[in-house]
Amino acid sequence: MASRVLLRLIEEAIVPAIIIFVAKLFAVVFLIQWLGAQWQFNTLSAFPSVSFSDGATLLFVDSYSNLFMYIVAVMGLAWVLTKAHHFHDTHISPRFVLQLLSWNLTGIISTSNDLFHEGVVWFSYVWLTTLFIGLHVLTGTTFMWVFIVAMLVSIVMTWFLVSDIEREVAA
Repeated sequence: MASRVLLRLIEEAIVPAIIIFVAKLFAVVFLIQWLGAQWQFNTLSAFPSVSFSDGATLLFVDSYSNLFMYIVAVMGLAWVLTKAHHFHDTHISPRFVLQLLSWNLTGIISTSNDLFHEGVVWFSYVWLTTLFIGLHVLTGTTFMWVFIVAMLVSIVMTWFLVSDIEREVAA
């Protein structure tokens, strides 16, 4: 039983990880093009990286690409929380089910098990991206305000998730 749950979490964690990684990559490429920045791709270390001609460009590109990556992670968790609040099979009204059926949208109705798995994955990514941003602040490559915003939003999203879980347990 536990191994099946673990395998499902790993399976469901890959797609969100790819989405978050692509969001960061897209933001870096977009910001480099938008700024017309001079950059260089370094492959000499174990982890390939992008280098800029000046520190201000690095600070700007890294800060805003981290912010975009974080927003994508929060949107994933927000979608799960929206499904948990409005489309959870345990507390959806029969009238709303009929309305979804008429629109051919019954596929968005979710079970507790599905919501739990998706919630754990996106919740983990929200906090991992917050820690990632914090590490970038410590290395001086991201604005402090990005970390403060990420921390505050992560706390609020955690509160929403815990509130929904408490509501589910009480029901």
